[in-house]
Amino acid sequence: MEYTYDKQGNLVMVKSYLEDGKAQYVQYVYDKEGNKVRQFTGITAPLNLSVSEVTGK
Repeated sequence: MEYTYDKQGNLVMVKSYLEDGKAQYVQYVYDKEGNKVRQFTGITAPLNLSVSEVTGK
């Protein structure tokens, strides 16, 4: 497993590998205060989203 953190130390992505060798990702999105606002699971490629895109704020 591979873990990626943002500048504030929040876990933003976990990359793991399925039995067939394909990558699977879990990604987390945080607001400005560091609160987790979304979690995306079971995705096969990393997402490139901003908080405003996810929350509409």
